[in-house]
Amino acid sequence: MFAWYKKLLNDLEMHKRFKEAALVEYDYNKQLFDKHKKINNRDTISNKPLDRILEELKHYENMIYIEEENIKNLEEKIKLIDECIEQADITVKVAQLRAMGLTQEQVGELIDISDRHVRRIEAKFKNK
Repeated sequence: MFAWYKKLLNDLEMHKRFKEAALVEYDYNKQLFDKHKKINNRDTISNKPLDRILEELKHYENMIYIEEENIKNLEEKIKLIDECIEQADITVKVAQLRAMGLTQEQVGELIDISDRHVRRIEAKFKNK
């Protein structure tokens, strides 16, 4: 598998792990917050002030949202690339992949043709 596509897949897995870690931290801070509420809002429990817990809850909430957006964007990108690869017409493949911002080298590598062939195909649909 080519490096840039593999990097997309690795990035997707990395963001999924980040989201999972943020969820664990969020749940931990949520439990601390709930303990604070049960013990008449004392200033500290487990050496962590209430305002610090609230700050961290907000931080992890934001982090989870950002990671969900990153995951969604990467999944869409991978899905679009996979759909383009499955197209029957090579001209359509080249046009769609290039429109997605891939270089001629990446397109050639992805659909297993030379860069030169990609340039010829592009020249054909530019002249039409």
